[in-house]
Amino acid sequence: MRIEPSEKDIEKVYQIYLKQSKIDFNKGQLKLGDLPIIWARAELMYDMYLELRKLVGDSVNPLMRKMGRPYGRNLFKTLKKAFTATDGKVDQEAILSFFCAENAVIGWGRISVENDKDRWIVRCNKGFPVAQAFHARSMFATDPVDAYFLGYFEGFLSEMTGSSFRGREEKCMALGDDNCVMIFKGIGKKNQNK
Repeated sequence: MRIEPSEKDIEKVYQIYLKQSKIDFNKGQLKLGDLPIIWARAELMYDMYLELRKLVGDSVNPLMRKMGRPYGRNLFKTLKKAFTATDGKVDQEAILSFFCAENAVIGWGRISVENDKDRWIVRCNKGFPVAQAFHARSMFATDPVDAYFLGYFEGFLSEMTGSSFRGREEKCMALGDDNCVMIFKGIGKKNQNK
C-alpha cells in the first residue's frame, strides 16, 4: 500500500495546525492544543546527547558544541540580510529581538540575551531543550548538558560581532539549578577561515 497526500490533504492538516496552534509565552513553546509541537526537537537533542555520551564519554560536550557553532553562524548570516540598514550596519537590537522571539516560536525556549560590558549572557528560565528533557524526567546530570546550544550561541555571537566567543554553562536545570544561564566572552578576532 502506498499513501501520498494530495495538496488538499496537506492543506486540511495545515488549517488544523493554524486553528489550534498557539504560543505558550511562559515556556517559549509553540503548541498544538496542549502538545508542544516542537517538543520533538528537545527529545531529539536529548536522545542524541545520551547516545553520543555512550559512544564518546566525556567528549560529548565538545562534540555537541562543535556541531552547534555552524548553525549559529549560518543563522546570523541569514538574518543579517533582513536587518541591515541602508548604511550597511546591522541593527543588533532588532536582530537580537527577532533571534530571541524565534527561539521561543521554534520551541528552543524563551531566552533573553544581554550584553554586559565584555561578556554576553543568554538566559532561559524554563531551560534549554536537553535540560528541559532531563528536568521533565526528574533526572540529574553531573555536567551541564546543552553544549549544542552553547556552540549555537557561540557561532551566532561570533558572526554578529566579528570576534570569536567562547561560552560556558553557568547554570543548567539538568544539574538541579532553577534555570539555565550561559556566559560568553570574546577570545579575539574571528578567524574567517573557520
